[in-house]
Amino acid sequence: MNDGPLSQTETRELLARLSHMPKKWLGQNFLIDGNIVRKSLELAEIKAGERVLEIGPGLGTLTRTLLGAGVELHAVEADPTMVYHLKQSLLPRWPQSFHLIEGDAVAMPLADLGQPADGSFKVVANLPYAISTPWMDAICAGPHPEIMVLMLQREAADRLTAEVGTKHWSAVTAQVALAFEKVKLHPVPGQSFNPPRRWIRAYWSSVGAQMLRDSVPGPVRFPGRSLPSGVSKSVPPAETSSPTHPMYALGSTPFQTLA
Repeated sequence: MNDGPLSQTETRELLARLSHMPKKWLGQNFLIDGNIVRKSLELAEIKAGERVLEIGPGLGTLTRTLLGAGVELHAVEADPTMVYHLKQSLLPRWPQSFHLIEGDAVAMPLADLGQPADGSFKVVANLPYAISTPWMDAICAGPHPEIMVLMLQREAADRLTAEVGTKHWSAVTAQVALAFEKVKLHPVPGQSFNPPRRWIRAYWSSVGAQMLRDSVPGPVRFPGRSLPSGVSKSVPPAETSSPTHPMYALGSTPFQTLA
């Protein structure tokens, strides 16, 4: 079996074999664009042996690409049909590195990672719209990942990256602003998903994380920001201006805009 992303044809055939229709209430939009999957791994600077968290793996197109890259993957999936499929298709191939649990990602935002140290794991996920706000709220409370590369529906991306005083600004926006620094957002064609929707790819890195070194065009990435000595995480860092651009990134060290 190929370790790369599922094609559109493979996705449709797999859904048919499983007799599964995408569930809107779970925010199921299955990624069918292999270039988006590969760029997400590139933005996350994935290396073999790293611990990675995936939320809502679904059919596993991102999952098997991450596992093929040699990571230790921890995933939480709410749909029993998807859990069954992943256990049958991927778990036997990667029994030591694939850690899958069935459940609500809002109740278990870090899957089975427990209480990892800040910056000791990464997040790469096609985040379901229905849980984007409560899950991000939990992540902002910590522990924080070193890097997050998320696929978000446009409405969720607008809410999480809104400017103060705009209609999308909310309590969770303020929490994200305290934990991360905005850099960039990148629109992704709706045709990259089945069923199609308006999506944004976003990148974040966490408080205390190492600053990203390379500018990579494509999805949103968020380098981190280091707080001055003696300043608490609860205190907002100094304002940093950024050019007007449809892409943003959040992080813990001085951010860099993608080319």
